[in-house]
Amino acid sequence: MQGSTVEREASEKERVKVSPTLKDVDFINNGAAVYIDENDKIQLMSTLTADTEVRTQAFTFEVIHFRKNLNLICLSIFNHV
Repeated sequence: MQGSTVEREASEKERVKVSPTLKDVDFINNGAAVYIDENDKIQLMSTLTADTEVRTQAFTFEVIHFRKNLNLICLSIFNHV
């Protein structure tokens, strides 16, 4: 589920390690923040936008590809009946 925080926190076992791998909720709970200047913000937002567009296009392609394959399978089954 988009935006879910389920399992987005390091376990107690993980947190006691010398170099724990923390998750996003751990940083939120600790009040951590990243500060960047306006130029870096513009560059970051541009990169995120481009990445989102690529992922959206790839997802759309996969759905279309899946639907075409499903149609071919249905036609094949129909022709063999």
